[in-house]
Amino acid sequence: MDRRSLIQEMHGLGDMGVHFEFSRTNALFTHFRVRPILIDRIKATQRKYEFVAKALEDPQGRKGKMFTKGINGVLRYGTRLYVPNSDGLRRKILKEAHMAACVVHPRATKMYQDLRELYWWERLKKYVAEFVAKCLVRQQVKVEHQRPVRLLQPLPVHE
Repeated sequence: MDRRSLIQEMHGLGDMGVHFEFSRTNALFTHFRVRPILIDRIKATQRKYEFVAKALEDPQGRKGKMFTKGINGVLRYGTRLYVPNSDGLRRKILKEAHMAACVVHPRATKMYQDLRELYWWERLKKYVAEFVAKCLVRQQVKVEHQRPVRLLQPLPVHE
């Protein structure tokens, strides 16, 4: 077994797309390509649905919605990726958009505005609102903005 195969096997880097090359002076060069795996998952999930095939054949056939086939073969609604309701993909997208460290639990409106630029599925706004409403962190931190009905009254003391 050569050095390249040994290093890739030891660290499991071959599966991640990392490639090693050794020069004549025994210098080690590595290179890898970063690509979004979410688009690959969406594409693989889309292949399972008959709806996707029909939408690609007749883009304006379903309720007049405009579907197109993207450069990488992914079904799009306008410029946005169509996300099928399968494999927990929608939930994963919602979770990442809501729990990301740089976003810090956005409200439903902000989260919807961010997601609608990239993704599309029917009733996206409803999905976002329900997801945010069920967020345990938001429920614990949310401040109640209601005034008490009236001042507290002492209870009668029984003798």
